[in-house]
Amino acid sequence: MPLYQHDIHFTLDEARELLPWLREKVARICEIFSNLADRGFDVLQGRWTPRGNGQSSGPPPEGYDEFIELVGELDRRGVLIKEFSKGVVDFPHIRPNGEEVYLCWSLNEPTVAFWHRIPEGFIGRMPVEENPPGENPS
Repeated sequence: MPLYQHDIHFTLDEARELLPWLREKVARICEIFSNLADRGFDVLQGRWTPRGNGQSSGPPPEGYDEFIELVGELDRRGVLIKEFSKGVVDFPHIRPNGEEVYLCWSLNEPTVAFWHRIPEGFIGRMPVEENPPGENPS
């Protein structure tokens, strides 16, 4: 059995079936991320950003715990959120040839319609219809 980066993998149908649940969660994650960033809190570092001549300190602001919980919900289901401000999400997927790739979706898209190889990231996205992840590329 090949070694994969992820333990959970999705078919295209499974990824699409999660979208109603995911839309709500990702929209809230983006909202909280934006609000916290505007207030000077770096959610990736889990701390206040330096301001002016000194450091801001203190406990995490309201919303940070909810942000962590929402991201954790996605993680427990095997869904990877890659861009907090735009709501870009990846679903690990195994092609018939054994290659692990990502099905890719963004909050502003109606359905999961793209995929990309892991090292290529968002910039390497290909439409599912042109080069389905279930088939070998030509």
